[in-house]
Amino acid sequence: MKEIIRDKNAIISSVWNYYVLLHEQTFDLRPIENLAKYMEIISNERAKLCYVSTLDKIGVVPLNDHSKHSGGLVQQTGELLVDAESCIEALQHAVPEIKLAAIRNLQFLSEIMDNLPLAQQCSEVLWNLGMEDESKRLLQTLL
Repeated sequence: MKEIIRDKNAIISSVWNYYVLLHEQTFDLRPIENLAKYMEIISNERAKLCYVSTLDKIGVVPLNDHSKHSGGLVQQTGELLVDAESCIEALQHAVPEIKLAAIRNLQFLSEIMDNLPLAQQCSEVLWNLGMEDESKRLLQTLL
C-alpha cells in the first residue's frame, strides 16, 4: 500500500513539474530573486498607472482612453473618499473611476456588508458600468 501511495505521489509530482515548466516556457516566467524589491517595483509601476488612489492602496486605473489622456486629473479626489458619506455621494455623480474607488473604499471600510440598500446601490453602479460579474458577486456575498 505504501508503494502505491509513493508511486501516486511521484506521478503527481512529475505531472506538476511538467505543467510548471510548460507555463514557465509559455509565459516566459522567471523565478523572482528578491521578492521585496519585486513588490516595490510593481507597486511603483501601478502607482504611475493609477487614476484614483484608494484606501486599500491598490487604486483604480483608467477604464478607457479618455481617462488615460486626463491621467491623474482626479487622483487627488481619491484622497477625499475617506469616509462612507463622501463615497456614497461619489456614487451618484462621479466619473466611473471615482465610482469604483468609492465602492472599493466602502468595502475597505466594511460599510457595504452592514447596509443592504448601499450594497444594492453599489451593485447597480457596477452593473451600469458593465461589470456584471462584480455586481453579482457583491450581492452574493450578502446572502
